Amino acid sequence: MTMRNTDTPTVFGPRTLIAMLGLVVLVAALFILAGGWGEWSQAALAGLLGAGLLGLLGLWGTRRAMLADERMFMVYVLGGLLVRLICYAIYAGVVLGNQWLDKNGFVLGLLVGVALFMLVEIAGIDRAARRRTRKTEGVMGRG
Repeated sequence: MTMRNTDTPTVFGPRTLIAMLGLVVLVAALFILAGGWGEWSQAALAGLLGAGLLGLLGLWGTRRAMLADERMFMVYVLGGLLVRLICYAIYAGVVLGNQWLDKNGFVLGLLVGVALFMLVEIAGIDRAARRRTRKTEGVMGRG
C-alpha cells in the first residue's frame, strides 16, 4: 500500500506566480524596447504569452504530482510534459500556418518563454524537494 503525500506543496505558491507574471512583463518590455511596437514585437509577445499560459499549466501539473504518491509522480510529470509539448506544437502550428504574425518573432518569443518558465518550474520543484527532504530528515533524526 502506498501512502498519499498530504504535505502542502510549495511549487505553486504566490511567489512562483509572481515570478512567472514578472517574467512575462519583463520579457514583454524587453521585446517592445528592442523593436518598438511593430509586427515583430507583437509576434514575440504572442509567443511569450502562449508559453506563459502553458507554463502555468505546467505548474498546476507539478502541484498535482507533488500531491500524488510515489508511483504516480513520474506519470504526472512526464504526462504533463507530453501534454504541454503537444499544446506547444498545436499553438505554433495554428499561428505559423495562418501567417497571422511574424514567424521569426513568434518563434523567438515562444522559445524564450518556454526556457524561462521551465526554469521557474524546475526551481519550484527543487525548492519543494529540499523542504520535503529537510522535513523527512528532521523526523527521522528525532526517532
